[in-house]
Amino acid sequence: MALVKWLTAKPRGGALVMRASSPLPIDRLYLKVRTLKGGVVQLIDPKAVVSREHVLGAYMDAKRAFAGHTNIANSMAVEMLLFTAMTKQISDAIKAAGAKYGSDFVLFCSSNAAYLKVKPFLSSHAEFRPSRASALAAAKRLGIRDTSTEAVLQGMALSRLEG
Repeated sequence: MALVKWLTAKPRGGALVMRASSPLPIDRLYLKVRTLKGGVVQLIDPKAVVSREHVLGAYMDAKRAFAGHTNIANSMAVEMLLFTAMTKQISDAIKAAGAKYGSDFVLFCSSNAAYLKVKPFLSSHAEFRPSRASALAAAKRLGIRDTSTEAVLQGMALSRLEG
């Protein structure tokens, strides 16, 4: 599967997936990153993320949805959140996978330029490496059978097919 090979290869075209925190309340941080130009930025609840490949796959699916005019959301970041949460409902995606108040989050930046614009708002950041236990918990929460990249990508694809 070519996509699986791309997702697990390095480098990833400048896309960054990291665990981060901010001194700003999450709603203010969302307002700051929404207005940034130069790439896609998304803040995700780490409890809803199985792996780095999960986040990168959601971004690729969002790009494909916009290219094929099958997108549900008006913004790439929200479309990405829909794929991350494996749902077609924006409110459900925000509830399931949106970053939560008072906790760390998974930060996705589609480019180094986007990251440099977000960096001033961060108090900490490190490579995102979920533990096996948290990956299993996220998979269960999302209703997928295991933590393999194939299962995650299949779950995202099926979320668009189910009514």
